[in-house]
Amino acid sequence: MQDENKILLGNWLNKSDTALDDTKKNIEINSLETAQNRLYYAIFYAVSALAKSEGFITAKHGQLLGWFNQNYVNTNKIDKNIAKIYRLSFENRQKSDYTFFYIPKKEKLEQDVLEASIFIAEIKKILTEKS
Repeated sequence: MQDENKILLGNWLNKSDTALDDTKKNIEINSLETAQNRLYYAIFYAVSALAKSEGFITAKHGQLLGWFNQNYVNTNKIDKNIAKIYRLSFENRQKSDYTFFYIPKKEKLEQDVLEASIFIAEIKKILTEKS
């Protein structure tokens, strides 16, 4: 079972890396709404791996964010400034996917990619320390 768990975590992290690469490619071709979506999912997949490592599984985005806040932000296991990246990417993805008045800005997305990379690296560091 432990090997199966390791494979599942690896798959989540691979999905995270792929989504982050997709974000960059979509920024390059000015497909900014898709880039906003993929940026959020890069973070979502990384946090899903973290949650799975602790036996928590959900497909509900708000539930995962709540779990993360309760177990990592409120307990100071992760810096609040880094954690904020997750919440903001969730909010921006919601606006981009479900409203007609929000248009992602290329320069902001480019900055968000850098921040998401920092966030994902922090999640990977936590996972490495746990194993």
